[in-house]
Amino acid sequence: METTLGLLQRDIEELRLRYPFLPAAQAPNGEGASDALLSALEGPSVPVFDPADLALATPKTASYDDKNANRRKQIAAQLKARGAQRLLGAVADDALVQRLEHVKTTHPCFVAVIDDLIVEVGLARRGLGALSGLPILLDGPPGVGKTDFCLTLADALGVPMRVLSMSAAQAGAQIVGSDEYWANTKPGGVFEAITEGRWANPIFVLDELDKVHGSNSGGDPVGALYQLLERRTACCFRDLSVPWLPVDARHVLWIATSNDLSRIEGALRSRFRVFQITPPSEAEQHALLQRLYRMELADCHAEDVLAPELALAHLTQLGAASAREARIAMRRAIGWALHRKERVITLELGASASAKPQRMGFL
Repeated sequence: METTLGLLQRDIEELRLRYPFLPAAQAPNGEGASDALLSALEGPSVPVFDPADLALATPKTASYDDKNANRRKQIAAQLKARGAQRLLGAVADDALVQRLEHVKTTHPCFVAVIDDLIVEVGLARRGLGALSGLPILLDGPPGVGKTDFCLTLADALGVPMRVLSMSAAQAGAQIVGSDEYWANTKPGGVFEAITEGRWANPIFVLDELDKVHGSNSGGDPVGALYQLLERRTACCFRDLSVPWLPVDARHVLWIATSNDLSRIEGALRSRFRVFQITPPSEAEQHALLQRLYRMELADCHAEDVLAPELALAHLTQLGAASAREARIAMRRAIGWALHRKERVITLELGASASAKPQRMGFL
């Protein structure tokens, strides 16, 4: 049973999390703050470690290395100052449902994923009050917008996102850290995100999970996922760099992407909710291209200079391009138009572009 002092300390920790020294644009009074951020600030908080475990940082053994002892003391002091409480973003309310419904309109290929999340919002209202601990795997061909969807979803949920490139993963260190006895030991992304951030349920994107390959020196790049993707075991996750402190990682939201589901080991695949993402129809693809074009216009501050939409000829020209290729072509065309002070863009798509580039004027 918590003492009065313990309850007061926890309340102070929560206040620091909810109302840190933020710039005015993110102030919790609502001025300039996004709906997703405000919703997250109003949500629940949970402990991510037991403060009593910080005492385990300095075991009294004669064989214990002084350098490691000092490092442990420093980590324990930092965590004690920050406190054990973290916020749960993605608060399960009507505003979140509305934001998710909007994602359906911008990413029609992912309707089934969004519908599943909306069901989880309803369940979360009767539980913690926020989305947490959902492992999702998006399988589909390159260029269908999986990465763009993850970025948009993180925006809608109002929680931070980290992308881990699994195709480049040589070892599990980026997830589970490196052994603390190494001179250059460093915690992995999960421990860092939970203990150093404000949120207990950040999103981790495991990009191209089907392309992961093992390491001869650093262990299995996905070995830690077998624990982290199960709520019952993720609640006592131990980073290799901070093995003396178990942290509660069961609230983390996981999204994996792949191009070939058969290349993911069965036991790992079974821990995800798998969604097959198929290429969009022509109408859906045109809507996606228009949205990408508007995003590029906004990013280049060219909305008042160039046409707000692509012409049909350009949509046809980009029909065989992936989302990445299309954005590169759009950005290049916008850049050249601005450089030349022209009011039309010339759209070319690499070597496959038509010999006679289409031109689009300011309509």
